[in-house]
Amino acid sequence: MKKLRLFAFLFMAVVLGGVLVSCSSDDDGDGDGGYSKSDIVGCWVYSNGDDISKLELFEDGTCQTLETWDSGDDMDLGEGTYTVNGNKLTLRLTFDDEKETWEYTIKTLKKKKQLVLVDEDGDTYTFDYYKK
Repeated sequence: MKKLRLFAFLFMAVVLGGVLVSCSSDDDGDGDGGYSKSDIVGCWVYSNGDDISKLELFEDGTCQTLETWDSGDDMDLGEGTYTVNGNKLTLRLTFDDEKETWEYTIKTLKKKKQLVLVDEDGDTYTFDYYKK
């Protein structure tokens, strides 16, 4: 009976150890927010009901954003470039003839899953990865 308890205890210890090891952080980067372009390349979609934003980040440093609001009645297309420096993402976009620079802090990045950005005003945007 003691051997059975010992075996059960050891078995649980091994299983628990495996669970704890496999539950490490899902964030990409080097642990201190050191992200690169290759970490965030892809198509990301943000939605908060009637408003939808699609952000496409390409390997060559170019990007496109498409924003729709009022259930798709209005939309705005921006094109430009982006840079990643540590945990900072900067988009330089042109909408028709208007140029804008958007700066974000990358709060969370789960490669090919989720991208959480915080703008200069402290507003948080959670983008989900979109597979084409």
